[in-house]
Amino acid sequence: MRDDGTVKVLDFGLAKMLGPAEAGHYGGQGAGDRSVRLQPDHTVSPTITSPMAMTGAGVILGTAAYMSPEQAKGRPVDKRSDIWAFGCVLYEMLTGKRPFDGEDVSETLASVLRSDPDWKALPAETPPSIDRLIRRR
Repeated sequence: MRDDGTVKVLDFGLAKMLGPAEAGHYGGQGAGDRSVRLQPDHTVSPTITSPMAMTGAGVILGTAAYMSPEQAKGRPVDKRSDIWAFGCVLYEMLTGKRPFDGEDVSETLASVLRSDPDWKALPAETPPSIDRLIRRR
């Protein structure tokens, strides 16, 4: 959040493969470096990073609490994983708590894979259109 109270939402950006020219945006050292060193997550949930090619099959990359189920399983992802992450952020903004949480990364990933958010935690005054949007699968 900026000093003036404006909330700034940044690109989730994990659902696309990075080309060599783009790797520097995420911390790579040079044009041929495809490594990723995301900024540390300043929340409690650690960010999983990999020096391998970004979101290939079998590669888990991202902040566990905001991972889509396919991402948590290490499967290929697309723009829908970014939409999922946005939904997690929106839920957190509305309720003040994460939709999926755990004491560590393993428990958080298990929560993503096995449970639904606590829908009762949404404020009663949540507009019906937002409620429908956030519950959409």
